[in-house]
Amino acid sequence: MFEIRKCVSPKTRSDTLSLKHETTVTTREVATYGFYIAPIWFITEYLSNATLARTSVASSTVLSSTSGLFTLFIGAFLGQDSLNVTKIVAVFVSMAGVAMTAMGKTWVVDEVVIANGLVGSVLSDYFWELCVVWTTPLVATLGMSLTIPLAMVADMMIHGRHYSAIYNLGSLQVFTGFVIANLPDKVSKKIGL
Repeated sequence: MFEIRKCVSPKTRSDTLSLKHETTVTTREVATYGFYIAPIWFITEYLSNATLARTSVASSTVLSSTSGLFTLFIGAFLGQDSLNVTKIVAVFVSMAGVAMTAMGKTWVVDEVVIANGLVGSVLSDYFWELCVVWTTPLVATLGMSLTIPLAMVADMMIHGRHYSAIYNLGSLQVFTGFVIANLPDKVSKKIGL
């Protein structure tokens, strides 16, 4: 029998001091969840790729960066995440950074489509799904935007490419938004967010 273990957070105040307890999910439950998620995932991927045919890469990138905002509000609505100023600031800082990098000059030639599809879609989706399980949906979603500053640094170091100041500043903002989203609630309250 195939089992997946998932952690369940304590629901009551008296349980907050206890450790998270594990429950098992059967193969049938995994398949059921998959049947619910697969159509949504397919539509999401289809629409994401369809935007590339109808808009510019920059516009598509900016549109996809808004997923952090929707993840935050839907997570709060479903009770999976809390809504606070720190998380809202993190989302908007990250979105602004993505918009800046989309407008900045890169002086980079186009990438090989097959390699981009494999790394940019298959591997990134797999690791994003793991991050959703290991962290929170918001942190995982904002983490996807980290490909922008990481790719920029790699291109600068490996290929000697240059980027505009606005692109560099936008990449820094994307990274800053991710860091802010990972601040514990105690730290964010101390600094006034």
